[in-house]
Amino acid sequence: MDFVISKVSMAVCALVVASALWPALLYGHDATDRVELEDLVWGLCESLANAMVKGLETDIELSLHTTASGALIRLEMRPESVMMSSGAATVVCETCSELHLWPWNGSVLESAEVERLDLAHGTCVAVSGDTVMVSTRWVPLDSVPTLFAFAWTTRYGPAQSPAVMSSTASASASTSSVVLYR
Repeated sequence: MDFVISKVSMAVCALVVASALWPALLYGHDATDRVELEDLVWGLCESLANAMVKGLETDIELSLHTTASGALIRLEMRPESVMMSSGAATVVCETCSELHLWPWNGSVLESAEVERLDLAHGTCVAVSGDTVMVSTRWVPLDSVPTLFAFAWTTRYGPAQSPAVMSSTASASASTSSVVLYR
């Protein structure tokens, strides 16, 4: 028995295969980017949670570069969450404690001043080429030592090298530092 395959049946088969594979081909980079973003966001949130639970002062420095596929990264920090996106991939993580989106200058703080500063710095956005700093510090708030989490960005322009990341820590007791790698 001889089978003859027509051009029409071959075209139909090709369309069926293409319709089944197009999501994998179209979203392949986004799936890889999502894994990279998850690693970065969860690493940042986990480092912050560890410092807050242990009552440690720490500095976390995260340089944002592009993903392995070359897509730009956008990080948005709010007092209660961190969101990172690249292309169609987006990852969100709730923080274990409220982030204050301004750098602390070492002064004694009053509750009213903290509220004013928090309102003035509602959202913090960083993109590829920027560096994100997250610090936990014991701050005298209304004369009571209180552990705060601060976050802000520094802008350096386009990323030079994905391997460049560093961390520094203050010279007070119970201090640690964390470096997050991409």
